[in-house]
Formats: sequence, C-alpha cells, structure tokens
Amino acid sequence: MSDFYTSAYLRDEITRLIYPTIHWRRVALDDNYPLNAEYHSPPTSNEVDDFIFNCLSLEAEIFDVLADPDSSGIELAEEQFSDFQEEVSGWTDTRMWLGGDDVPRLILIPNSDNISNTDIIHAEQERYEQLDLLSEQTRRQIFPLSPFLGVLEKLRERKIDLGGLHWRELEELVAELLEKDGYDVQLGKGRKDGGADIIATKEIENIGFIKGVWQAKKRESGKPVGIGVIRELADTRQEMKASKGIIVTTTFLTRDAIARITRDKYILGKVERPELERWIDRVLMGR
Repeated sequence: MSDFYTSAYLRDEITRLIYPTIHWRRVALDDNYPLNAEYHSPPTSNEVDDFIFNCLSLEAEIFDVLADPDSSGIELAEEQFSDFQEEVSGWTDTRMWLGGDDVPRLILIPNSDNISNTDIIHAEQERYEQLDLLSEQTRRQIFPLSPFLGVLEKLRERKIDLGGLHWRELEELVAELLEKDGYDVQLGKGRKDGGADIIATKEIENIGFIKGVWQAKKRESGKPVGIGVIRELADTRQEMKASKGIIVTTTFLTRDAIARITRDKYILGKVERPELERWIDRVLMGR
C-alpha cells in the first residue's frame, strides 16, 4: 500500500533528521560560528536545499520531487519511505555533510528523454552552483551518475582515514582508483544497486573489452567479510555477464571467503585492507 507524501512533508522530515548535525555543518562552513553555542536554530530552507543537492544516495524520483519547486509530492510505499528516512539519516554521518564540502560534480549528458547508462558521454566535469541546480533546464542536462567527491584527495591530505570512511565514501574511493587506472567507471546509486556498487570497463590491447563488477564493504575493525557476501558477488557477476567480480573491504575476508575466491580466481577477486592501502599508495605516488 502506498501513501502520498507532499514535497513540504518530505522537506519537514529532512529538517527533523538533519537537525542534530546542523551545528557541525555550520561550524565547518563558517569559521566564526560559535563552536559551543547553547542553542542551535533549526535548519533553514537554504540548508535543507543544500542537503538535498549534496545527498547522493537519495532516490532519483524523490530528488526530482524535492528539487522541483512546483512539485506537489510523490506516492511512496511504506518501505520506500523508510528507505528515504534511512538514507537521510545515514548521509548526516558522512564527512561530505559534516565537513561542508562543495556541491557534487555532475556529468553532462545529451538532452534526451530516452537515455540509458550506455549512452552516457564521457564529458568534462562541471561544477554547478545551488541556484543553477534549481533551474529546470539545468536539471534536464545533468545526471549524477559519477559524483566522485575527491575521497582520494582527502586521504592524501590526511583529512580522513580508511577506518573512518562512510560506506558511500568507500564506494567513491574505489571508483576514483579505478578511474585513475584508466577504467570507464559507473558508480551505483548506493542502495538497491543489485550488488553492483561499481561497474568498471576497460579495453586491453590484444584481449579486448573486460567488465568488472566491484562490491565495496565497509567493516568495523575486527569484523571480516564472510562467504555469504562472496556468494552474492558471484551471482551478481554471472547475472551481469561480467568478466570478474571483485570484493573490496577495509578489513579482511574469512577463511571460507578466501577459499571461494581462490577456487574461482579467474572470475572472482579480492582487495583486502593491505592491498587497498598499496593500491592507494600506488595511485597517489604515481607508481
């Protein structure tokens, strides 16, 4: 069963969910904002707009409703509304929100109502101001398929570390590393991506095109990735007819998970924390 949620109601829900963290957002954006203020006013309409345009994991249909001043609302099933609340709450914990990062970079695509992922033009990335994004014409020209936010650069500057990455930042990091290695990269929307966090393709001389399905798993220290995740990855690779499925994690794999990858080494692969650190080092140092 679905209910109709007005745009105003969804914005009010965002206001409620981001209120606990708005203080730290303001501190990050304004050097003169009092660090230990006793009272923090609720998020303003502009701050809610800022959140909407920075929250990369919002469903596209919900984003369109929230970004369109003329929209009345949207029909959402109970599960969809719960997912919306989860995405908003999850994004308030990211360094992109708390750190006051810029509006995401967006990929330009041609004006068409029938564009599939394979039609995307690899164009120069542009930056748009928030007011630009409110324009209907601009929103029809952009598609946030590859919103890499410079996680690699933050690691270089030691603003973040692997252990402190949000799950979405880890996906963006892997996408950045693959892009630096010459792959054409498609970053998934974060939730409900069918187990394919990242799809990376590349043409290799004398071999031809290869397609990799990458799954990034953020784990707390001491919590390895188990065999169930590898089985899911194997199924996803087969379903998507990819050359190989690769798991990337900030920790390690269990013995059974490693055994499965070793058995199917021609179609499955792994990048555990030490390998990820070496990969980052190689890309950053140009080695």
